[in-house]
Amino acid sequence: MSSGEAVVIEPGGPWSPWAVRRDGQIFLRVPVWLGVADSLWDFEITAEQLAALAAPARMRLLKDRLDGTTHRDDMRTIIDDVCLG
Repeated sequence: MSSGEAVVIEPGGPWSPWAVRRDGQIFLRVPVWLGVADSLWDFEITAEQLAALAAPARMRLLKDRLDGTTHRDDMRTIIDDVCLG
């Protein structure tokens, strides 16, 4: 975590997404395995999406749906679907 960030949803375990607030914006931080190395991708989310992900069952569903996904656009679609669905 860089300076100026505050965790707003803690990771639920290994390879679990979590949310951070940085410069007034909210980001969902998603760990991604890219075949040879892992990385972290940030996706901007709304306060409504954050509220949806505060439910542990919704975050588990998101983690399950993201598992094995390595395309950023696909991840964005999944995040929006789980948060707003």
